[in-house]
Amino acid sequence: MMKQIRIHKYFKYLVFAVILFSIGIIQSCVDDIDPVDGVEPQTAKVGEVITINLLVKIKSEALGDFDPSNLYIGFLVPRSWRATQGNNTTITYTSDLGNGRFVLLSDDVKVPNSEYPDLSYPDYLKAVYRAGNNFLDDHEWVVYKTDKQYVIRQGASVNPIITIKTKVGQQNMFTKLAYYVSYNGAGSGQGSNDNKVFLSTKCLEVTGGANEEPIDFCNKPLANASPLAASDNDFLTFDFDNDLLPTGLAGTTDIYLCAQATTADNKVITRCGGVPANQLKPLPNDEYRLVIYPRTFFGLQKDETLTRITYKIANKDGSVKVGKRGTDEAFVYRFTSCN
Repeated sequence: MMKQIRIHKYFKYLVFAVILFSIGIIQSCVDDIDPVDGVEPQTAKVGEVITINLLVKIKSEALGDFDPSNLYIGFLVPRSWRATQGNNTTITYTSDLGNGRFVLLSDDVKVPNSEYPDLSYPDYLKAVYRAGNNFLDDHEWVVYKTDKQYVIRQGASVNPIITIKTKVGQQNMFTKLAYYVSYNGAGSGQGSNDNKVFLSTKCLEVTGGANEEPIDFCNKPLANASPLAASDNDFLTFDFDNDLLPTGLAGTTDIYLCAQATTADNKVITRCGGVPANQLKPLPNDEYRLVIYPRTFFGLQKDETLTRITYKIANKDGSVKVGKRGTDEAFVYRFTSCN
């Protein structure tokens, strides 16, 4: 049985930062998903509930009636929003076939006919589409299904309107959202005719949070440490892009970490110098990386814990040190007990 879903995407503001999207799923053309009306939201406040309306156009070109099916809706959000916890997200729909709500899809549901048949839908989307068009990955895909199954008659069309209400987290940030549509039993492999994904290229700014500097997922950083949420008992990865901005390290291939760690009792531990333990290893495209275990790297005692690391990227003799945006201002990484 062949099935075709069409989605065309449009945006416009509604009262209190309501966002209207229309997404189309097209059997023959994955690339034909474009904003056609209005703009995406540019700002939101921490703790604000934003509303996303999706107009989904479904048409059956089967030789018989559509098998009973649930529609799946997935979207990509920063992990810190905790979208699936409590009442942080509610999704409802209206359609010619009936109205109702979406419920969280169980991780026991696997993706059929895909290159990853053993993965759940959120894990599949993360494996294939990762963090969408964000440069830093601290995001998650969440997937919901309609509370009822519906039969679409041969040759019929149905155009449900889906309303997602999700609560923005408590951190200042810039992020790009993403959306996914499919249905149970669909051939949901990448590039399939029965599902589509829209990876936004526009950045949503969240303001009003307590963090001093917003987390910028949208723009490639000169240097960063990941994961964004970690304790001093987790491995940390430091990355540096020596081709992103003109800095004093241009043309240098010996790249080192120069870092100061602060403990909970305000003790400062410095690890600098052109020694192998501090050296970032070269990657393609003039990028460099160092992975450390903070407790060992900074020589912590059993009763010591770290609260933050300030760092710069340096040459071997330390005569050139590069910080934020290529300036002398150090990068800052803050530890958290939440992983």
